[in-house]
This record gives sequence, C-alpha cells and structure tokens, in this order.
Amino acid sequence: MRVSSRRIALACGSFVTGLFLAFLWIREPLGTLTLEGLAAARSKWTAAGVRNYRLHYRMHGADYEIEVTDSVVVRALVNGIAPRTPDWQVFGVEGLFDILDQELDLAAGPRGTGILQRVRFHDRYGYVERYLRTGMGTLRGAEIEVLELARP
Repeated sequence: MRVSSRRIALACGSFVTGLFLAFLWIREPLGTLTLEGLAAARSKWTAAGVRNYRLHYRMHGADYEIEVTDSVVVRALVNGIAPRTPDWQVFGVEGLFDILDQELDLAAGPRGTGILQRVRFHDRYGYVERYLRTGMGTLRGAEIEVLELARP
C-alpha cells in the first residue's frame, strides 16, 4: 500500500499542532471559558465591590495602564498613549468581561470551529487574570494577561 506525501504531511502537521496544544495546556493550567464561568466571575467581581483600582494588562501585544475611581475609568494609556475613543470604560475590568463575552460569541459562530478558549479568573475578586484563544479555524489567537490589579 502506497501512502501519499500529502497524507504524510497532513499527519505530521496534525501531530505537531497537537503537540503544541498539549504543551500550552500543561504550561498554562487554565480552565475552559464558559458562559456560566464568566457569569460567576462577573458576580464575584460585583460582590467584591472594588470601585477604585489601578490595572495593568497586556492584550493583543499592547500594554494597558488603567486607573479607576468610583468605578469610572479616569486614566487610560495604551502603549503609553491616551486612547482616542471617548468611552474609556471599555478598558476597565468590566470591559474585559465584555471582551470575553464577545469571544464566546465568536467561538459559537461558524468561524469558531476548532477554537480552544482557556481562562483563569482571580480566586477572590473574579477578574480575568489570563485568557488564551488558540485554534485551527479562521480566527487568529488572542491573549489577555493581567499583570497587576492594585487597590489604593
């Protein structure tokens, strides 16, 4: 029986992809992002009543420095520059929850086949500490990593 080079290449590609995903899974002990998990994290954040904080995170290769007073984003820097958008609320913890909600919608759509979404929420406060989207579909990978959330 003759095996085509195309089948060998496909098998090798699948093996390497599986190995890469297994490596990520072991290196980053994160849970699967679900609507229920996201809702529970949001509830925990709301119940914690954190209204004043400084937030430093990285998302899609950009560096975000955010300051929140009385639950309002009063200062936002993206790679050291104030964003031009008039609604800075999208940069706070609540905005990150909204992004994860949008990520779930994307993965549920027709382009979401083969998407793996993993997340870790803070145990006490519920905010997202780390999020990774990987997959073999048409959606590219995405990453959010909170480097610091400090309360005054």
